[in-house]
Amino acid sequence: MNLESGILSALSGIKTAAKKIAVSAENLANYSNQYYIPQSTLFAGQSDSITPLQNKLPSSISPTGITFNGLDFAEEITGQMTNQVFYTANARTLKSINLMKGTLIDIIS
Repeated sequence: MNLESGILSALSGIKTAAKKIAVSAENLANYSNQYYIPQSTLFAGQSDSITPLQNKLPSSISPTGITFNGLDFAEEITGQMTNQVFYTANARTLKSINLMKGTLIDIIS
């Protein structure tokens, strides 16, 4: 893996995590709107898309927590936390690559 592919990979990871956090935040912000259909992110190949969740259920208690209009709060919040870590890891990858590039330039100079 060269530096360029590392940068592109980290940027892709940051974009993916940011999109997932944004969709989850929108779901949580609109949970009380009875006409809002919770969304999920599906990333296939190079295209990313936002699609409605398939099983819109009435308010209930699920095995993982409380659901409202088909939205599982526990799943959304833990997903946000996971994607925050994913985002941070990719940002640190970019920082490490930047340091490596600086070291290489120093060696060449």
